[in-house]
Amino acid sequence: MIYSIKYRFALACMGFVVLTACVVQSGYKPLPLDPYPNSDSESQNQRDKVYHPSELGYSDKKEFIKFAYAALDRKFGRPAEFPEIKNAGNYDHLFATLTKDGETRCCMRGKADRKSKNFGMEDIVSAVERCLEDARFGGPTAESEIDGVEMELTYLFNKKKESNRESLEKNMEIGIHGLEIKSSSGGAIFKESVPIDKQYSFDKTLERLCKKAGLDKLCSFSKSVRFYIYDAVSFGGDRAGNVAEYYRYNTVLNANEVNSVLISERLKLAENWFLNNVNEATGILEYEYYPHSDAYSEKIGSNLRIVAALWAMSSLKNHLGDDSSLTALIYRMTDYYLSLSECEGMGESKSCYIKKIDSGKIALNAFLILSLMENDRYPDSIAIMESLAEGILRQQREDGSFKSHFGSDKAGGEKYYPGEAMLALASLYREIPDARYLEAVKKAFPYYRDYWRNNKNTAMVPWHTRADRILFEETGDRQYADFIFEMTDWIIDRYQVKESPYFDEIGGMPKGDPDFTTYVYMEGVTDAYAVALKAGDMARAAKYRDSVREGIRFTLQGQFTPENSFFVKNKKRVVGGFRKSLTSTDIRIDYLQHAIFALLKALETGVFE
Repeated sequence: MIYSIKYRFALACMGFVVLTACVVQSGYKPLPLDPYPNSDSESQNQRDKVYHPSELGYSDKKEFIKFAYAALDRKFGRPAEFPEIKNAGNYDHLFATLTKDGETRCCMRGKADRKSKNFGMEDIVSAVERCLEDARFGGPTAESEIDGVEMELTYLFNKKKESNRESLEKNMEIGIHGLEIKSSSGGAIFKESVPIDKQYSFDKTLERLCKKAGLDKLCSFSKSVRFYIYDAVSFGGDRAGNVAEYYRYNTVLNANEVNSVLISERLKLAENWFLNNVNEATGILEYEYYPHSDAYSEKIGSNLRIVAALWAMSSLKNHLGDDSSLTALIYRMTDYYLSLSECEGMGESKSCYIKKIDSGKIALNAFLILSLMENDRYPDSIAIMESLAEGILRQQREDGSFKSHFGSDKAGGEKYYPGEAMLALASLYREIPDARYLEAVKKAFPYYRDYWRNNKNTAMVPWHTRADRILFEETGDRQYADFIFEMTDWIIDRYQVKESPYFDEIGGMPKGDPDFTTYVYMEGVTDAYAVALKAGDMARAAKYRDSVREGIRFTLQGQFTPENSFFVKNKKRVVGGFRKSLTSTDIRIDYLQHAIFALLKALETGVFE
């Protein structure tokens, strides 16, 4: 793992098949046929073999990046020592991209003679030298810039023709496949990374590619246009020898790389994200950030999610043992949301609630209780929690259900808010052993068990699993464990990706389009693992352990690190955050909230030990 590479994806990087928009370097001279005159016959025989790009290992890619830097230096007459590399071939296109201080300087396709014995090496030289002449990003690259540039190589291969637009949409995977269009009047290629960096949908990708080809933006609907997709291998590095391999323009973790040390490191990065994404005017966390445009959402975000993020920050602070970096922000946000509360009664009967924001959802009380439990030094924290809990207790009906909104009988939110309220009451019981808290959760249990069985949904599972775990641990009553197993088996069997042609999807949820909801569900599955162990159900414990390991790998893969934020404009605002999905880079505070708790629970339960 490396954390020092500062890449910037080529914003408009593409290779043109018919157009002349790519600058053709005049006077290009290929690398001599034998760049290693002193090598032995065994090395020569190795170089004579042609390797497919997919056969290149990590060490090969490091040497390829060194080779590309040597080609760059040679162009400017500097001493250049070419490392011995494999002679790559059997591919369709090679692109070289140079970045400088996070901005694209050039991106060009190699045009070496395919009949040359050393075509693979010469194509790298061609791509680099043509790239240096690329004037689209502020003019050709000057010698004064090259010490600070960073290199990326992308191979497109396994060209496949798609019969029509519908076939293309079915077979093209965003971020995996390079894309080419051709017609009698023009054509163009996008690297596989363009839709990821620019956050293009399938339709938008085709519109932009048509435009780059000089065609009508709706050219993809024309029967005269031909479509081709390519598999891709991309990797990049700096002069210090740091190299990263990209998949869907991300760095993918292998399961054996995940351990408690790595999880702790990633939690520290999450702390930095919170500190770097505070609204200067309000002193409150920003709600949503769009890395591709370096902009925050202008819409008023969910206060409920912000308060839930406050809880996550508080838990994270305690885990990290950090009493300074997050404390001021936590206290400031707690002050603000408590200032919105209204109270009735006095002393032990004092009841408080928040109904001025987010329609008065009872989960606002729940998340403030859970956050205050992590901040015992906050002034009068116990009295405040008791008054907020009293507010929730007064929302419970005779049948055990909870009215989801303060001051209103309107329906809505049954999948979310009651479970969150039950978790808060059950958790508070462990700190303040008021029997009413546990009895309220026990009273609610059969109602929401029946509700879920008649309205199976994923949203309820993690919240009720977390609350029911406490019920089981406090009472030993097996019915709570059995319901947890019922929900968890259902969500794993129905929604978790176990097999996929795209290995970055493994462990994610839901099947077909795994995204940030994986972070949410892992909170519940990890608690189910702990319950299975305590209940002595070792078969289920093994199943849940494997699910968590795969899900946490997927979760960590969704986090921006210094290593995989090379294509982002403002790294400070993304590193530590968790993206929406494999193809969407948007960051919202609840993505962090759920990912943080999934990671903390993985550590708590020892899943990776």
